[in-house]
Amino acid sequence: MEKRGPPESKVGNVIATMLFVVIVATFSYMFFFSGGSSSSQTPTVYTPDEIELHIQAQEFVKQGLKAPSTAKFPVLPYDTSADGNGLYKVDSYVDSQNSFGAMIRSDWTVLMRLSGETWTLERMAIGGKAVYDPVQAQKNLEKQQATQAEIDRLTSEIDQQLEYGRSLAQ
Repeated sequence: MEKRGPPESKVGNVIATMLFVVIVATFSYMFFFSGGSSSSQTPTVYTPDEIELHIQAQEFVKQGLKAPSTAKFPVLPYDTSADGNGLYKVDSYVDSQNSFGAMIRSDWTVLMRLSGETWTLERMAIGGKAVYDPVQAQKNLEKQQATQAEIDRLTSEIDQQLEYGRSLAQ
C-alpha cells in the first residue's frame, strides 16, 4: 500500500506556488515599467565640454564684432571655467576686420549661463572693452533717464520764465 499525505498538504503546496508566482510577476512588472531604475536617483546634469563652450561663446562674440563674417577663431580657447550652477566663462581671441578693414586680433571673455537647453549671455568683453554688461547697461539707462528728467525740469522752468516775461510785456 502506498502512503499518501493528507490532502491539505497538496493544497498548501499549490497555494504557496501560486503566491510565489504572483509575487515574482508583480516585482517583474514593477521593474519592467520603471525602466529598471530606481525613481530616487537624481537626474544627470548635462555639462558641456570645452569645445561646445567655445563654439557657443563664439556665437555671442560674433554679435559684438564690426565684421562678423571675417572672424577667425582658434580651435581651442585659452581657458574655460564653470561655477557649478550653470555659469560658464570662456577666454579666447578672434582675428577679424575692424571698421577700417584691417585684420586685428582681440582677446575676449564671455560669461554665459546654461538654463535647460538655453544659453544666456551674462557679460562680454572684446579687446578689453565691455560689449555687453547688463549691470552697466542698467546704470547707463538710469543715468540717461535722470538726465532726461533734469532736461525736462529745466525746459519747464524756462517755459515758465518765458510766459512770465510775456505777461510783463503786455
